[in-house]
Amino acid sequence: MGTLTTLAQLIVTLYGDAFVEALTMNTFLLTRLSARGNVKTGRGKGIDWPVRYAGNTAVGSYGEGEAAGGANQQAAKMAGLTWRFNRAEISVSGQALAVGATGGILVDPLRFELDNGLRDMRVAINTQVMSDGTGNSGKDITGLQAAIADTGTYAGIDRSADTWWKAYINANSGTPRALAESQMRDVKGTIEDRGGMVSAIYTSSAQWYAYGDLLVAERRQTPTTLTGGYQALDYEGVPVIKIPGYPSARMDFLNEDHCEYQVLPVSDGSVAGLRNVIAVPGVPGFGILILGATRDSVDFWAIHYSQTVLRNPYLSGSVQDLS
Repeated sequence: MGTLTTLAQLIVTLYGDAFVEALTMNTFLLTRLSARGNVKTGRGKGIDWPVRYAGNTAVGSYGEGEAAGGANQQAAKMAGLTWRFNRAEISVSGQALAVGATGGILVDPLRFELDNGLRDMRVAINTQVMSDGTGNSGKDITGLQAAIADTGTYAGIDRSADTWWKAYINANSGTPRALAESQMRDVKGTIEDRGGMVSAIYTSSAQWYAYGDLLVAERRQTPTTLTGGYQALDYEGVPVIKIPGYPSARMDFLNEDHCEYQVLPVSDGSVAGLRNVIAVPGVPGFGILILGATRDSVDFWAIHYSQTVLRNPYLSGSVQDLS
């Protein structure tokens, strides 16, 4: 197994850092969150956090000489998400191994598979962090669509029972309609009335251009370029960001300080010779899993453990049913 481990270590050395750098630059949400320090390392079986939904009732004014009314505590529940796993399956043929044994180690076919396999993995992660998490029989990352909603269960809390967990949704009963500034004003204003703030508005190319069309008559602004090359227009001082591949019929309003991308560290190790993993040094959540040889080839997985978290959906919102 030493030879396979050496090959895995070479793959990690040549591609690990480059892949992670590309992941954080070419994956929209990670680009935004990396700049804010919100790509974090997690631990344990999942990600758990307390959610406050009501304050201490023993807080308020009192009269001189008034007796104590009794202490109280914050009303809170625990929210939690389990980790999700992504992989790129890579196969090294016996011929490539034979070439490697004579000094060629990484031949062009293997380089081609690695380059494109890791590119496909980045695309998959990018899609998942913007999704509702139901893809691939619920194995996908729990994305923003799951968090910014007013129905269903998110992070183990059922919105039908705990209405304080609902995001504010401006919808049209499933009937598509054109984007209007009044819809945007309604969502942003409601979030602010709830005590929140909006730091970014995420939307598709279609709705970004639709918003731009609302500005044509006044010609009052031009797009700005954000980190990663993403284009933004201004709405009341908040960037409206054009995200390739974003769901086309919605525009989401959130405070990015409440949003995190957490990764679970991958550690080097072998378990009874059955599992051999090479971790990317200094890069949590990414490694090469050696599956071994079952035919005239050797199979590897590039593996990544992660999850997206929106800590308070109540202070986010969305305009939906857009045409």
